[in-house]
Amino acid sequence: MNNYGEVLRQFCPAESPIETMVCTSDSKKLIIGQVATDEEIPTLSVIDIDSGEIIKVIEKSDDWENTVWKLVIDKNDEYIVYLKQVFDRYQIVTYNLKTEEKKLLMETNVDNKYLGFIIGPNNELVMGIDNIINFFDLASNKLIKSIRLDEEKTITGETYCHTSLAFSPDGNLMAVGGLKNGEVLLYDLQAQQIINRFSANFEYPRRIAIDPTGKFFFVLDYYTHGVFIWDLDTYERYMEEFFNEKTELITSIDFDPKNPKQVAMGMITSIVYVVDIEKPKDLFVDELHKARVYNVLFTPDGKKLISSGEDWHIVIRSVG
Repeated sequence: MNNYGEVLRQFCPAESPIETMVCTSDSKKLIIGQVATDEEIPTLSVIDIDSGEIIKVIEKSDDWENTVWKLVIDKNDEYIVYLKQVFDRYQIVTYNLKTEEKKLLMETNVDNKYLGFIIGPNNELVMGIDNIINFFDLASNKLIKSIRLDEEKTITGETYCHTSLAFSPDGNLMAVGGLKNGEVLLYDLQAQQIINRFSANFEYPRRIAIDPTGKFFFVLDYYTHGVFIWDLDTYERYMEEFFNEKTELITSIDFDPKNPKQVAMGMITSIVYVVDIEKPKDLFVDELHKARVYNVLFTPDGKKLISSGEDWHIVIRSVG
């Protein structure tokens, strides 16, 4: 069992909420997106984990503009894709970390509809717009393919509802949420059909995830009214008496690379904790943040647990 909690560093990169955060595959750098202010501060920056220093600024605030709301990084640490706000418009941009080239993928006046993009199994950008799932080549920004699900979106009038996506580790299965209240679809990419539906007492997902072993499927309710888990071998709810609509206030999760059944969770109550979902029991809890925790992640080498959020701060803890 891993031990969690020795604080290695706690720091404020810029005086602004940290909306989104990713880690490079070598576990050496963080990339964070922050809310723009009336001062010129970094809103998209690369941070050295060991020193806590900003080593590259990609976007800056410009009189309240250039907030970065969402960020993903490809598997080779070559590209990031981010959603930023410019006045009342929203841009999705690809950025080459090596050449520093920026390319505009799309621009829209609706932000939340586009928040569900992720990196796909073949290192492409995958974005769901209602029931259409688009795959883009990162180098060219060109559309590779589209999948139209035989399922219409019935959630209307909910401005925060976006099409959320997750892939199984082998890349054969794609989970899709945000089309119907309380339901997530499981789509077989080889058979090109929906093979299962997961239903529970949630509205629509804030995030869906499949654990690194491909065993468990997680749904976080958007309004933090629950965490729901299914066993992908049986398609049955897992530990329903513990993981349900009463498991409230959780904004983000990540899996310990050394033991994926140990899951870190961040909460709107400033708490970060690690739970063993097999027991289930809490392995670690702290309240070092002073406001909502928006992001939790393990470094890919499994040696650090990192969190950030509304209080401007990043907390780096040892794992071992």
